[in-house]
Amino acid sequence: MPAPVLSLYAASKSAVTSFARTLAAEEAKHGITVNVVEPGDIREKFVDREEAARLPGKNPTGRAGSWEDIAEAVVFFASDGASFVNGQSLAVTGGLLEAYEA
Repeated sequence: MPAPVLSLYAASKSAVTSFARTLAAEEAKHGITVNVVEPGDIREKFVDREEAARLPGKNPTGRAGSWEDIAEAVVFFASDGASFVNGQSLAVTGGLLEAYEA
């Protein structure tokens, strides 16, 4: 859904996702997977998950996100367990669907 004053933000996010999906299709034959991690609003960049859990968040989980939440998504995509996951986007947002909901 469009949101006022976020047109360039939305366009850039769409471009990254489109690029990644195209690259994923092109490089799959070489055993290379390409995926996208969509970080949510991580306001406190240096707090761990335990500390973030004590901070309120404006998302369905009700808690703030942490760098660990994002890092573990990246580690998953880089793992052997994700070798058949290709061209996907993973929103690590605490359940927010749109950037302007926060």
